Amino acid sequence: MMRYDESVALVRSIADGDASALLAFYNGLSAASIRTFRPLGLKASLDVCQRIAAQNTAARPSRFDLVACKDDVIVGWSFIDGLTSSRPNFGIGVADQVQGQGVGRALLTRTLDAARRIRLEAVYLMVVQDNLRALKWYERCGFATYAEEFDENDQLPYFHMMRRPDVYDEQRTSGSAGISTSFLKLRDLVDDELCLVLEELYPGDPELVWAPAYRFAITVRGQNVGKIELRLSDSDFVVQFAGQVGYSVEPAHRGNRFAARALRLLLPLAKQHGFSCLWATVDPKNWASRRSCEIAGATLAGVVDLPEDCEMYRRGDRQRCRYRLQC
Repeated sequence: MMRYDESVALVRSIADGDASALLAFYNGLSAASIRTFRPLGLKASLDVCQRIAAQNTAARPSRFDLVACKDDVIVGWSFIDGLTSSRPNFGIGVADQVQGQGVGRALLTRTLDAARRIRLEAVYLMVVQDNLRALKWYERCGFATYAEEFDENDQLPYFHMMRRPDVYDEQRTSGSAGISTSFLKLRDLVDDELCLVLEELYPGDPELVWAPAYRFAITVRGQNVGKIELRLSDSDFVVQFAGQVGYSVEPAHRGNRFAARALRLLLPLAKQHGFSCLWATVDPKNWASRRSCEIAGATLAGVVDLPEDCEMYRRGDRQRCRYRLQC
């Protein structure tokens, strides 16, 4: 599977101000799309779209929604409705002009990641039986048919499908067949007096969706001044929010560009594992960390809102700056 190109559309959580854009997206779907995807009926209303956004931010959210945006226009939407019910319902729709460009897969992957983080036992969907393209796609993505139904209202036959998001998918942690998660034998990584000393080959934790990682101490003339790790994953959650690299420098040693130099030292190793670039995510208010990314040569790709069900959000963080560092 090729890595999703975010220049097509940025995938993020729905926000309170998205109701009008969601309305325009839904009511702008082609007749063929509405025939097979109409969770809001043939036409949506602004009131319904406002309720959808509000249900995501309630004290006890009843649904989880993602949108894919291109130039501030919604071109894709996925959701899980009925989070507290026995059969949470999954749905996904993509505008005709971006179909076949990975938007649907990016939405699906991040939605299933969320389902696993909030410990849903399974997600369910219905697909029109003659929608063979969607049917085959769902099957490739791990959904299985368990029942059939003829809907008297729209006079269409449906398959009922389900998937258990807690079933570990190797590709979901490694992100793609192009990223190798097999650790390499390596010596310390050195840049003059600065050295990255390997402390741990972390195997990862599929249940917690934590990726395998190299964990290094950053040392200068033998003194430990910080830590840095390279995470062997290009899953959507890692790329969007967690970052493929994480680093910290002890307060007494900040301001010496140690983090930026350590980031650069990781690039040859990352390239050996199949990375073409590395994504680093930092708190927008952490100007020192942002400056480290920029000194290392990374470019700011944007600022994203953190999903409410992730650990960073529970710690009090709300956004992440996303930096791209070419390998």
